[in-house]
Amino acid sequence: MKISTEVTNAGFLVSLKGPLDEVCANVIKKELEGVVVQNRKFVMLDFAGVTKLSAVGLRYLLPYVQLIHYQQKQIILFNLNDSIHGLIKNSGFSSLVIIKKTLADAVAYANENS
Repeated sequence: MKISTEVTNAGFLVSLKGPLDEVCANVIKKELEGVVVQNRKFVMLDFAGVTKLSAVGLRYLLPYVQLIHYQQKQIILFNLNDSIHGLIKNSGFSSLVIIKKTLADAVAYANENS
């Protein structure tokens, strides 16, 4: 798993590349710990490069999603393929995040709600 981060006017942009599973837990932990301390209302996670998502991978994201939510910030997921979108929806994870189709949609949402 490779993670790149960028601060934008709309929020913090995190691009994920590779499988999101138990193998990448330490990489996710290290990067997302840096994200939660940023002073941005929106954290946008780009799933375009995610090749695989497991329930365990979602479980590793959960503490950070909860922490960001507790800080009264929002997480926006975008560029989800159909199988990943289905897993996120069926797991109930979608109740904790905002899901948009594209980066443009995510930025528009952030701009409208900031």
